[in-house]
Amino acid sequence: MKRCILHIGQSKTGSSAIQSFLNLNKKKLKKNGILYPGIKLHGVTLDLYNHNSVADSLSGLKRYPEVEAKEYFKQFSESLIKDNCPTMVLSGEHFFGGEPRVWDVQSKEDHIAAYKNKIEALHYFLTEYEITIIIYLRDQLEWTESAISQIIRYEGLLDKKIYHDDWQFFELMKPVLDYENLLEKWHSILKPKKLICIPYKKDSLHGNNSVSDFLWQLGINNNYLISKAVDHKVHESLSREYIELKKTLNKEACSKTEERVRIDCLNRANNKINMGEKYKISYDLYQKIQKYYSSMNARITEKYIKEGVFCINVRENYSIGAYDNDHISKARKYFYKEYYSFSVKIKRIEINIKKYLRIHLRPLHVILYKMKIIVKTNLYHR
Repeated sequence: MKRCILHIGQSKTGSSAIQSFLNLNKKKLKKNGILYPGIKLHGVTLDLYNHNSVADSLSGLKRYPEVEAKEYFKQFSESLIKDNCPTMVLSGEHFFGGEPRVWDVQSKEDHIAAYKNKIEALHYFLTEYEITIIIYLRDQLEWTESAISQIIRYEGLLDKKIYHDDWQFFELMKPVLDYENLLEKWHSILKPKKLICIPYKKDSLHGNNSVSDFLWQLGINNNYLISKAVDHKVHESLSREYIELKKTLNKEACSKTEERVRIDCLNRANNKINMGEKYKISYDLYQKIQKYYSSMNARITEKYIKEGVFCINVRENYSIGAYDNDHISKARKYFYKEYYSFSVKIKRIEINIKKYLRIHLRPLHVILYKMKIIVKTNLYHR
């Protein structure tokens, strides 16, 4: 029987770093009998950094490369035979999260019904596989703070207003934070041989990072891969002053092209001048989350955690209040320095060209994307 290692996330647990690593090391993984599959489009094999589009297709939603679920799994099965690999790894935060989006449904009951349908669709395509599920679970407090930062950072690319304030966002996300219910659905519908649930605390992970830990979970002891896994990072979080700045920028309407430019400028400024403080919710909201999920997390530990304890860490009383306006003023200064730079003018042209190619010249866009990945991979392995 073919094996499928299903890494379903969770978001905000180093998933992008795992996916980037798997994609850059496909050939080495194949030598270990593991396929991290891409998909052919216009005759060219795309290196999917993640399988979020696969997860979304299970809900009937087509995202780039806009392929139906049936075609994804047909090509994956053919690739396993062609490459003579007994094991396939699929990785996507949109399996555990993603569609259905809580802001697109009317109630928690509608969300759970649609969520169940997604897992049942996946089960249909994996009936011939022995399944192992791996999930890194971040406690509800840390996830909420990180998700707030993320939604503020990228909200301009969405088609609706999601975030209004921290309390509203937490209430909106409650179905997503009902980990016990979601895990039960994955366990009962897919009936995996193993469901490996790992509390996302960096200092307790093997190698103290998600990539090293994931290799350990796969049973890989290849010295080259282990050495490459150390400190492999992809996304740097924006520090709090840039999140506070982005809140004000989000009040100013702009095109999606200009929004991508804004995000790029924030990332550049953050990488150059970062005052280091992460976004935090109020102490009152922290207390509510701590109390609301304490008993659930104890049950999750008992049912699903083999090593360690899944819980929200105790925080001492603290006061955030209004963030230091001087810090925000500095962040604004660095942001606009990037925004009016020549390199960002070039970036704006690049974004528009990519948009045109993606819409009007899809085959050329695919080929150029493939060439970019080849160059990046070769530089990585030097």
